[in-house]
Amino acid sequence: YEQRCTRLNKDPIAKYDGDPHAGSKIVYACGVPMAALEAKTLPFPAGALFVKESRREGEQFVWLVATARKSATGWQWDGYTRNFDDEPLRRILVPQSKCTGCHDAATDAIFTVFQPK
Repeated sequence: YEQRCTRLNKDPIAKYDGDPHAGSKIVYACGVPMAALEAKTLPFPAGALFVKESRREGEQFVWLVATARKSATGWQWDGYTRNFDDEPLRRILVPQSKCTGCHDAATDAIFTVFQPK
């Protein structure tokens, strides 16, 4: 997705107290026109996909991938994790309400805004 999507944050987002996606995070937007990201145009279009990668301190591999996909009826949340670099990511079975409960505090459910490099 790195080649088909736009990286939103210039610097990794650091871990914070209570962080549900613990580690340093990079967020990508897919299906959102660059002009809309630059202008911070909201709401995001149906079909937009946001992908968050997280790396734990001292590790080089992505241990967590969280996705948010917007449809005409709302957001769909999914998460995938692994413990070692050489194992595949596996889906985390988390209720949608857990993600929505936190992301309702963000503008159109996404906290990270585009930062030009």
